[in-house]
Amino acid sequence: MVVSISALKGFLLEEALSKLLENSGYTLINKDVLNDRDKYPEFVSQGNGLNIKGRGGTHQADVLGQFPISIPFNYPVRLFVEAKFRHKKTGIDVVRSGIGISYRFKCKLPNNRFKR
Repeated sequence: MVVSISALKGFLLEEALSKLLENSGYTLINKDVLNDRDKYPEFVSQGNGLNIKGRGGTHQADVLGQFPISIPFNYPVRLFVEAKFRHKKTGIDVVRSGIGISYRFKCKLPNNRFKR
């Protein structure tokens, strides 16, 4: 299997970002969350790796982290990172798209246990 230089640069960027998140006190979220469906129902496994259920469907992020200290009466503090290695400046359209995707993550998933 041949790996391109750009794919390798992207992989190294993702690894560097995951180390930054870990060094900042976040616990990295990986495929182990799939073993506890009751605690993490919002995570699913698909062909492109670990995905998160959102309002518009499922979304894949490159690095996922959860802060270990919970804020009372609040959801867990999670950080989703999408990394892109580019040779040019990133345009406003890409930033706006990222902001739009982040709003889809903010919705609360319906809880099936309380269906009428």
